[in-house]
Amino acid sequence: MRATEVEEMISHRKDRVAVVGFKKAFMPAADKVIEMLSTEGYGPLRNMLAVYSMAVPEDGEKVLREREFTGWLANGCHPLSLMMRVGGAVSAVTVHRGQRGGGVCVLEFANGAMGNFHMASGGSGKQPLDAQPLERYSFFGDGCSITVDNNHKVTVQRGIPFQYAQITSYLPEGIDSGAIVWEPQNNISTLENKALFTQGIYNEMRYFCDRVVAGEAAATGSLEFALEVMQVYEAGLLSDGHRVVLS
Repeated sequence: MRATEVEEMISHRKDRVAVVGFKKAFMPAADKVIEMLSTEGYGPLRNMLAVYSMAVPEDGEKVLREREFTGWLANGCHPLSLMMRVGGAVSAVTVHRGQRGGGVCVLEFANGAMGNFHMASGGSGKQPLDAQPLERYSFFGDGCSITVDNNHKVTVQRGIPFQYAQITSYLPEGIDSGAIVWEPQNNISTLENKALFTQGIYNEMRYFCDRVVAGEAAATGSLEFALEVMQVYEAGLLSDGHRVVLS
């Protein structure tokens, strides 16, 4: 419920292996985004946009004081964990709540990148599952933009050759430009197409087991990572339009 409680867990961990189940941080789509942004000509990451049906409670101090379990913690931790897996540590948080619901959570990453967590409360119709797509993440590098729709469709936009008033076709020769798309093919019931795999649930458990067998501390989904997510969560509750700097 609080960042200090994660610190207490770290103090008692000793030589034990601990991995926190931030499933979106373990999605195959997250791995592909990181791979692309690490590829020469496509990175580094400059900024990102996350669209997710979410709202931050108005009285954040009361939420923390009375230990209320809200959707900002229960659900918000997952898109936050994906953004932080790709972007790294966050140095400052600013949340603006909309008068008609939703709002924006601006993340300033320590490496200079910016993140906009657009909380699309009200954009999902009468029920949270009415929206299509339900969630979308866009990451912008130097030579590409990468979009993840509903956690499983990954589109890399590489652009096309462009000369103003000279290029007359958006379909240049070759396959070195334009978009690349990966998405599950559900015509045969193979493992990689199932939600347990596309949503990262298998990967987080496999990663934990691999670390236990190898006797190695976790890097992805570590308690230190969970602490950083919790610090962003608390800063989001307390911001109320003001910039909150994280240590």
